[in-house]
Amino acid sequence: MVRVDKFTEPSSHLINSSQHLHMFVTNVPIIALVVAMIAAVHQESAKRSWWDRTGPVTSQHATHRVRSDCGEASMLAAVNRVDAVWRSVADAFGTLRPRELAPQDLLLFAKREDLDDTVRSQLGVDVSGPAFAFYSPLGHGIAICEEDSPSPVIERGIAAAAASEYLRLTCGGDLPPAMREGLADLVARSGRAGDGARGGIGAAGVACVEEFVASGGAIPVRELLRIPDAGWTTRRKAADGHKVCEEAASFVRFLAQLPQGVLATYLRGVSGGMSSDQSLANALGVRTDADWEHLDGRWREYAKLERASAVETVRERLAFLADGLQRLDAEGAIPASEADLGRDLSDRKHVFPSAWAPGFSRVTAADEGVFTPALGLSDDAPRRRGSSPVVRKGAFTLVAPQGTARVAAAPIPEVHVDGAKPRLKVSWHRTRNEPEAPWVWSIVPLD
Repeated sequence: MVRVDKFTEPSSHLINSSQHLHMFVTNVPIIALVVAMIAAVHQESAKRSWWDRTGPVTSQHATHRVRSDCGEASMLAAVNRVDAVWRSVADAFGTLRPRELAPQDLLLFAKREDLDDTVRSQLGVDVSGPAFAFYSPLGHGIAICEEDSPSPVIERGIAAAAASEYLRLTCGGDLPPAMREGLADLVARSGRAGDGARGGIGAAGVACVEEFVASGGAIPVRELLRIPDAGWTTRRKAADGHKVCEEAASFVRFLAQLPQGVLATYLRGVSGGMSSDQSLANALGVRTDADWEHLDGRWREYAKLERASAVETVRERLAFLADGLQRLDAEGAIPASEADLGRDLSDRKHVFPSAWAPGFSRVTAADEGVFTPALGLSDDAPRRRGSSPVVRKGAFTLVAPQGTARVAAAPIPEVHVDGAKPRLKVSWHRTRNEPEAPWVWSIVPLD
């Protein structure tokens, strides 16, 4: 007879396993509930707005009250940059008397999506770029997000934002929008750029204003300075909006080069409570219609003779080429040569920037000489009537990434320019460590 007892009687091991299985089965609803709760927490965290995630705690620094979701190192770098620009703006404008002493906000965003959503929903302000000043009944300050943005755009955007905010705090709404726009452009261009070169106006801006004056489209100075905010917004959106902004910037440069600190005197007057007309009258003696016509004529003569900065001309053309390469890379159409680059951008009628931005004159593929930098222009000497500057031509060169063939994961080819001082190039980097992050450009020394 065969005994089967050990098979019919469960062992202690089988008993324990059965008990564990029973416990697991009976606890499945509890486990599922815990998992669901964890998922809900993560989902709710993801849904929380940037405003909720970062507030209400802020940290007070030298010039601003900071609210940020960036890492500590990135936050401190941005704060130090804003503080430095703020001090330089105050010094340049003669340390005007502030009308408002309330702390200003500096909002630092890690993600561009958060900047767009927060500024619109919490502050009711339109986004004008990766770095800009904002003002509304709900808040005022500067907002910055460096994600996927070229370094020069960030740097000049911060400078323009600091100028705009400083002028609002010291002059309120008494500065005409044309003056605010022109002063922001002046500051954005005047700081030392990342490539170590001084600022200035490039050939594109000079040519734009010169053509605007010659064509009869330029607005008389008195009329320009009396355009109200609503009218200025309308003019900016018009087809020739960038020309009007370039005219405003040109007039500010004209005032800045006059002796006896005319521009600083004008700003002190407005800051002290004078109207813009009255302060300009005190600074320049402009009182009658004839005085205004004379001032307008002096500015137009200046616009015809203004000399472009050679280095800034190269820099603005490099920015145009860099933006074009970034566009072509997004289309999967990186050119193999300089000639191909010129053809591709011309075919697309490429323009940079697409809209007016303080610190950047508009460059288009149709501009004369845009693919060959003029490197022999003087940065200082004004042009004499009827004279032709001697222009020494240089060359832009596409340089493929060293040590590797061009592949999807490799940087975009650099653009080098020979002959300029300092010698410059377009380099590429990513602002975040993610495979899908785009390459963004910067302009740095070639050596």
